[in-house]
Amino acid sequence: MKNLKRLRESKNLTQLEIANIIGVNRTTYTKYETGDSEPNIETLIKLANLFETSIDTIIGYKQKNKPTITEHEYFLIQSYRNKSLEIKHIVDCALDLKEKSLKDSNESFEIAFSKLPTKQK
Repeated sequence: MKNLKRLRESKNLTQLEIANIIGVNRTTYTKYETGDSEPNIETLIKLANLFETSIDTIIGYKQKNKPTITEHEYFLIQSYRNKSLEIKHIVDCALDLKEKSLKDSNESFEIAFSKLPTKQK
């Protein structure tokens, strides 16, 4: 349980406080932190809820070859999904900038903006 100590310290809690919250003895919780013992799934769920994180984070599991994204990138993806097709087209044009000349890019944006309904301009 590589991350338990870091997570506990980030909440400014003692081992005893965590143990009381999740319903185990302090020595049992200490063994979770040191890796001398492993919590059952029910306890892992309690810990994940307490620390507001995933069980994967608690046990230190990272999927190999899984691309990671920042919170800002996640926000951009969510925002993109909620946009109209016209706005998505503009974003797609912007993402293609490196593929085209600056003159072509400006023309693409002019075309994209000209297709927007008047109230969105």
